[in-house]
Amino acid sequence: MKRNYPQNQEIEYSELDWEIFWNENETSIKLELEKEMRAYYTAGGEYEEERLQNEVEDMLAAEKEFVKSLLPKLQFLLNSNSKVLMLVDIDETVAGPYDTGDGIDRSMVRPIFLKLLDKLQSYRSADKLEVGIISSRSEIKQQLNDSNQLLRLKDYMSPDKIYTTIDNRIHGLTHEENKEQIRKFASDDQSVLRDNLIEDDYNKLTGTDRDKSSLEKIATLQEIRAKVPEGVPILVVDDENYPNFLDENKKLYGVKVEDQAIFAVF
Repeated sequence: MKRNYPQNQEIEYSELDWEIFWNENETSIKLELEKEMRAYYTAGGEYEEERLQNEVEDMLAAEKEFVKSLLPKLQFLLNSNSKVLMLVDIDETVAGPYDTGDGIDRSMVRPIFLKLLDKLQSYRSADKLEVGIISSRSEIKQQLNDSNQLLRLKDYMSPDKIYTTIDNRIHGLTHEENKEQIRKFASDDQSVLRDNLIEDDYNKLTGTDRDKSSLEKIATLQEIRAKVPEGVPILVVDDENYPNFLDENKKLYGVKVEDQAIFAVF
């Protein structure tokens, strides 16, 4: 719920130093991961405690890397702009599907991301920050109302900033055809990609196969940039490669979630 602050009242914004934030939350994040992992392993029968703890430590390390990569850029944008739109990918970025063997599709939301959203409440309340989603999940809006899926994210998201790539879904392209389509987007006057991309950049954007291509996200983001006022910067957080190649001159910024920071659920 948006708060109405009296005019001229100074709003105290949260401290966003990533190390301070991590130190404040590391213990509680570890406990939550242990709880989720134990429930998962218990549902499957017997399990080894050592294996559980090793997986918790791996996930905890990834949580730390996530905030280390995201918070500095987010803090910079919030400090230098009157308003920021942050769009997050879902799978392997802020959530992930998992199977407990009961036939129910479930997603676990990244614990550190929920903590961060709470920390950002003062910015959201003052209309300095909107948070939305850019995802390849076709039923993302329905999943935000599903307690087995992404309901925990719902209250933090701006309802009109939930985007899916479904309308830009592309099938059957070869690697070279995929790359050629990305070149066309890059040459467009409304391109979200920076100028002077080299061949290696296009290879990274295309990926090793069409499932790893950033083409659909690029097409969707170009539509989003056209809808969002020019003065509002967009920060995109995704485990795909395209965030590394966004055009900051058009107020498009990216955080590429590297392998050591992805949210790999069980």
